[in-house]
Amino acid sequence: MQTAEQTGVALAAHFPKEGVTLLGQPYGILAKAPHPNAAKLFVDFIFGEKGMKLYIDLEGTIAIRDGMKVPEKIKKYSPPLEEITAIPMDWKSIDSRTADQYQEEFKEIFK
Repeated sequence: MQTAEQTGVALAAHFPKEGVTLLGQPYGILAKAPHPNAAKLFVDFIFGEKGMKLYIDLEGTIAIRDGMKVPEKIKKYSPPLEEITAIPMDWKSIDSRTADQYQEEFKEIFK
């Protein structure tokens, strides 16, 4: 979003009324991380109010933290979560075979 604004490129997002799948951006700390305390500080920051605000403002992502306001300039790319119809996904049903099948279908549609 930041790059689009900086370059003046017209950019918009569309969320169909029928719904969209919501993909998370998981964070975790590896059991044998060389600097586990630094990792904990980072995770605490990114999910804290200040980090989440930066993430929303710079990435144009949907706010996952309660009480976070979506700036007007971001709303055209990322409406509030309560305005989006989420399509439930059974992530456990996707194995390497079905993932390959979906990738091929995607490539066929968008070639």
